[in-house]
Amino acid sequence: MRAWIGHEWNNPGPEPLVLILFFCPGGLDDFHKEIGRPKMAGEAAPEPFPRPDNIAEIEARSVFGWTDLNAGLQK
Repeated sequence: MRAWIGHEWNNPGPEPLVLILFFCPGGLDDFHKEIGRPKMAGEAAPEPFPRPDNIAEIEARSVFGWTDLNAGLQK
């Protein structure tokens, strides 16, 4: 099986193509919970803050933990 299969968009009609693409990988919500700051409705946004010191650990156990794009494709 090929490791990479390209995709292509085609607009067969005369009207402009409208495309809405959502990228929501599993685990992204957990990642943001760990790196963010609590905020209640109506409160002002928190001041900018530095990334956590353990960002690599957080990334590894959340959405960014899968890095082998060929995993499961080799048979």
